[in-house]
Amino acid sequence: MEHLLRRARIDLVSVCNPKFFSGELLYSSLSVESWMVSPHIQPTQTPARTFHVYRLISSLRHHSGMTTLLLPIDGLSLMDAKHVGVLTYHLFAMMDLTENFEDTKFRRSIFGQRLRAWSDLPDNPMIHGIWQQSPRQTTYFWFQSLQSLCLVFQTWIKNSRYHPTQGFIEARDTSHQSHLILDSTTPSPVPDRTDTLITAMNQYDVTFAIRWYQTSPHDASWTNPTPPGHFPAMPSPRLPPPLESPSAPKKARTQPAQQSRHNPRTMAKDFVSLTPVSYTTLTLPPITEAYIPHHPSILSNISVI
Repeated sequence: MEHLLRRARIDLVSVCNPKFFSGELLYSSLSVESWMVSPHIQPTQTPARTFHVYRLISSLRHHSGMTTLLLPIDGLSLMDAKHVGVLTYHLFAMMDLTENFEDTKFRRSIFGQRLRAWSDLPDNPMIHGIWQQSPRQTTYFWFQSLQSLCLVFQTWIKNSRYHPTQGFIEARDTSHQSHLILDSTTPSPVPDRTDTLITAMNQYDVTFAIRWYQTSPHDASWTNPTPPGHFPAMPSPRLPPPLESPSAPKKARTQPAQQSRHNPRTMAKDFVSLTPVSYTTLTLPPITEAYIPHHPSILSNISVI
């Protein structure tokens, strides 16, 4: 693996988690029938020692502490996705290396061609804008494409599994090289119907092209929420206390004043005097309403303090 990554210009020590490439990982990746790639299985329900596409994230050094099989809460960065893509391709390429550690045979295979197209997506300039704008949704769709590819081959291999007593039928070509003759039929998701491996691959190619090359960058799928069970729960935001409007206190102050103009009993007093505001210099006789007009000079004798 170190030799392959060095040719891909990736430093295994600085980028990769040294504990990722273990015997348990190789065994789970080669045990195709035990791959947990069905869309009906939640990632958190995956057994510990089985292969799931989300386990590839822990190959990065700064994601080596993954405790739950979930995507990062903000998705993968574009640089992290490039590293995961290269690591994933060479992990599967190790299954079919030549004596000189070349991946030429695997790259020409049906699975190798499509895995390479998937791993090169983060290097595509057409994807950079979408990834930087919506890293969470793009990370989810990227791993879904890989999971769909693995599911096609797992379904086909399960249908053509090795028989414990009969084995596979062998044949030799003109160069006397042994080959395995496998049935190309594979179960179809449609009931009472069978497909071939090439037909299933063509359907995958169409879906892959629509998602990554024909869907507009402004499509709502890049911003819509992802299905539950693939990301950690988002912490609920703490809302600040509601701010009072500046006009609210003023309105509260003006309402009693407006009401007091209409109701004299509740009218607010300007001030209250504790001493008389005026006193008389002469003893006044009782003033009656009829008496005031005949003695107007009496009012002039009242002095105001």
